[in-house]
Amino acid sequence: MKAISKVVAVLAVSALAFGMFGCSSNSGSVNTNADEAQTYTSEEIGASDITVEKSGYSSVEQTTIDADGNEVPVPAIDFAFIVKNNNTGYVAQNVPFNVNGYNANGEIVFSGGATCMYVYPGIDTAVSGTTTIAPAEGIDTNITEFTVEPLMSTVEWLKTGLSDAEIAGMFTVDNATAERTETGLNINATVTGDIADGDKIFKVADLENTLEGHCVAIFTDESGNILFGSDSTNVLIDQTTIDSVQAAGGEEAAPLNNVSITIQNAPEYADFQLYVMPGL
Repeated sequence: MKAISKVVAVLAVSALAFGMFGCSSNSGSVNTNADEAQTYTSEEIGASDITVEKSGYSSVEQTTIDADGNEVPVPAIDFAFIVKNNNTGYVAQNVPFNVNGYNANGEIVFSGGATCMYVYPGIDTAVSGTTTIAPAEGIDTNITEFTVEPLMSTVEWLKTGLSDAEIAGMFTVDNATAERTETGLNINATVTGDIADGDKIFKVADLENTLEGHCVAIFTDESGNILFGSDSTNVLIDQTTIDSVQAAGGEEAAPLNNVSITIQNAPEYADFQLYVMPGL
């Protein structure tokens, strides 16, 4: 296993773990099936570009196995960034990003990337990833410039009837904590939301009567500069969970979803924030 592999688990009243596949549609005035929703290009709707609000990285180390079966250290970069969709009323779908690091001579030290399935307006979208440093021979590997660039040419825009305020209020995060243990850096939090909002968002998993989301923890230094992030972790609020909570004598409020994320060999940091975003 790579030395900096990020191990992610989600614990909730009802078990949940699923990949990014399929689509579903729900009744109501908003079409939540992205495959059937009418799509637009930026030129057709005059959409503002996706903007990267903050970004940063940390130098880390991976291990790989050579031809002789020996573990060999490989320098790498953990990166993270915050994205904003400035186009109210439209959700950006499948937004790719190029992530590059350059030395003082303008030569590429590392090159990576990430793709956001959905970028909703009204909220900050958190993204993270890892890439190895493998420059050409003789290239100075001291990084002096780090860039994150959205590639807008292939992005499609899905019309939504949700206001920015409705999107921003869809999920609530409480009691977020981070603790280093023998297994890694453990992040725990409680996520709540109104299941009725599940009919208003574009969905990936083929699940009805659910509010689907994903969360990413972003870690910063004392000055608020981004250092690294966690892998995206699914969160699900569904009718089965609500029924279980109420049957057990729970409150009528939205059920608690206890989100747990473990990051192995995480760099040092000063603070963190858990971002929760609609869609998976």
